[in-house]
Amino acid sequence: MSTIIESALVSVIIPTRNRAEKLPAVVESLLYGEYEDVEIIIVDDASEDATLAICEQLRARDGRVCVIRLAKRSGAAVARNRGAREARGRFLLFSDDDVISHPGRVKRLCEALAEHPDAGMAYCWIECTDETGETEILGAGAWSATTSAVMLRREVFDQVGGFDERLPRMQDFDLWTRVLAVTRAIGVCEILGQMSRDSTGISRNSELLETAAGLLLDKYPRGSLPSRHLGEFHRRIAGKLVVGGGRLRTAFRHFLKAFHADPLNLRTPCAIGLLLCGRRIYEVVAAAINAGK
Repeated sequence: MSTIIESALVSVIIPTRNRAEKLPAVVESLLYGEYEDVEIIIVDDASEDATLAICEQLRARDGRVCVIRLAKRSGAAVARNRGAREARGRFLLFSDDDVISHPGRVKRLCEALAEHPDAGMAYCWIECTDETGETEILGAGAWSATTSAVMLRREVFDQVGGFDERLPRMQDFDLWTRVLAVTRAIGVCEILGQMSRDSTGISRNSELLETAAGLLLDKYPRGSLPSRHLGEFHRRIAGKLVVGGGRLRTAFRHFLKAFHADPLNLRTPCAIGLLLCGRRIYEVVAAAINAGK
């Protein structure tokens, strides 16, 4: 098994914008981990600070670093797809520019895919800390995995068409939806990275979240996916809307879609009942469930 792992180049694609101060530590945590057969593809999304200069310094320091500069600001999905087109690796890891990798992050995910040739996706856990110091574990399951938690086989990424560049949010969730329709995922139940989240990030923008949810509602109508798959899809979107601060009416629509797609799954009526009790009660119970996974 070690021979298979050692011969597999992993392409780590990092979209970045205006992160000159954080980027060196992020890249070095990947370069000097336990797995050396990596190429780091940094895609600079038209940064306005010293990010490009830092990228060039990193490339000069280590030949495994490649730098791509986008001429105009295009968003993370465009940057990730551009990086993937340049990637040479058998496995793809899309890492955010604020995630510090544990030494074994790339190796453990690569091992999981090598040990399970029928799985096209491997995911781990990422510890997220906000500006108040409160921590959250991301990636408790394939559906809820954050982008940086997932490694994909290159052929699977190409098969499903990469990230949907039309979505303002939830591009990773949409990609996992298409990936899980054609292959299975294997979980590495370990925290293999740390990320920070501030109040200005896109993950806190409820307006973009609701826009993305509406687009996904149209993209996956009933009958487009297996019933259980579609039910889980809509249930996850509804949960993101509730916790993310979007309008509850849109969340309720997704819960109804989940119920119609998979009426025997008791999690949907339970979630609807919690939502009717109030958003705060829903959040407390959802947090307790996630903490126990």
